[in-house]
Amino acid sequence: MNRPTNEVLGRLAFLANTRGIIPDPINATRVWAYNTVSGANNAVVYTVPAGTKLFIDSAYLGSACGANAGFGFLSVWNSVPAQTTFLLIIPTPIANIFGTVTNQYFRALEVPPGYTIRVECNAAGMVGYGIITGWLESV
Repeated sequence: MNRPTNEVLGRLAFLANTRGIIPDPINATRVWAYNTVSGANNAVVYTVPAGTKLFIDSAYLGSACGANAGFGFLSVWNSVPAQTTFLLIIPTPIANIFGTVTNQYFRALEVPPGYTIRVECNAAGMVGYGIITGWLESV
């Protein structure tokens, strides 16, 4: 297998120093996390460790409901805890329906240390499934 030239490595190093475009080739740790939730509840998908910053480059949300219509959410919560950013929202407007939504972020979304990503449903009889991918870098 051919190794990249010094010119290519130099360009990658430049992009890596532009936060949120690509992971730092040496100091970044890849993240893939998921969780599910049932009923009118929320569940933590990922908690950003102290001393690091999470860069989310893609997100997925699936939601299904039984007898009750409602909404599924994938969101960022601060340390209070309170919602600060909705990554994805999916309505399930009628009973017995399933839906999914995904998003990729060209410039990754930065999440500070101590914040959590949560999947949430707002009605009984619902099930939600959330996935995030991204990377961690030191603050």
